Amino acid sequence: MTPGVELPSLTINITVFNEESRMHALLDSIAMQTYPADRVETLIVDGGSTDRTVEISRSYGCRIVSNPKRQSDIGRRLGCELATGELHIYLDADMEWSDRWCLLSLVQPFLEVPSLVGSFPRFFVDRSDPPLNRCLSYHPLQQDPLMRFLSTQIEETVFETGEAYSLCRFESGKAPVLGVVLFRTSLLREFLDAWGSSWRWSDVDFVVECAERGLAPFAYVPSAGIYHRSFLKPAIYLKKKQRDVRWSYLDTVGKRKAAYLSWNNKRELLSLVLWISYVNSLLPPTVVAAARSVKHRDPALLYEAFLSIVGTDYVLWNFMMDHRGRALARKALISLLVGTLLKPRLGAKG
Repeated sequence: MTPGVELPSLTINITVFNEESRMHALLDSIAMQTYPADRVETLIVDGGSTDRTVEISRSYGCRIVSNPKRQSDIGRRLGCELATGELHIYLDADMEWSDRWCLLSLVQPFLEVPSLVGSFPRFFVDRSDPPLNRCLSYHPLQQDPLMRFLSTQIEETVFETGEAYSLCRFESGKAPVLGVVLFRTSLLREFLDAWGSSWRWSDVDFVVECAERGLAPFAYVPSAGIYHRSFLKPAIYLKKKQRDVRWSYLDTVGKRKAAYLSWNNKRELLSLVLWISYVNSLLPPTVVAAARSVKHRDPALLYEAFLSIVGTDYVLWNFMMDHRGRALARKALISLLVGTLLKPRLGAKG
């Protein structure tokens, strides 16, 4: 950091409900940061916890606000609207900063690149975590194989690589699925005002909106790490995938900026069919998992086969068990048939 430069204030927005068991680890990781404490606001948006969550948060000097509706998306929006910091980032209760320099590392690009839109960390591997969580954390965004297949990856967006961070440019339709991003608070509020009070908070929508508006660059700061202890066992992973399909996707499709898949794009649909065929051939994803396990010297990466095969099929099953999913599948089938059956006829007619 440049001596004498005043650091911007920032708000860490944390939405919680009965997170007593996790609060000490999270708040300890914030308290250890070298960023000046008087420039950091830790804002706890509580959904009516009945355990010691609020008591613990107060003992760390956090600012507590109430979220009467208890829903996390409403809580995150409320936290953003009430934040006092010039910069804003949200964390979940199951996250922790990896070391004391993370906040400084994320703020540094803002001081050096005046036009910077946002900076973002990566997820780190904690060797003491359960195997499934370790396996997922080898990916910087903690994505499973299906999500990697469906989304733009960070390395596809980098246009300049520096010693401390890389600069990224996100294009419309090609923005990574980023949730934890340090943004200027004023920019987030501008988006919230434009989208209206009915918009349900979706972290990735902010990045997509920036891409659509041509706002750049972003800074990827891989040294700023987060331990995200979200997938401690397979049952939790599958439950989250079910939620992602039925609430995060089907319940909001057409209402969010992030789409993941165009149901009218024949190339994307055919690629998805090929992906489903690939994972259900069983042997190739198993070989890939074994190779990654050897490369990183961690048997936890054998879970990659489970994530590829079971993860994909479980998402597909939940998708087809919902009437909205079946409607989208019919749309996809029609789109593919138009492309494979009608197009040759039209060509012959010419």
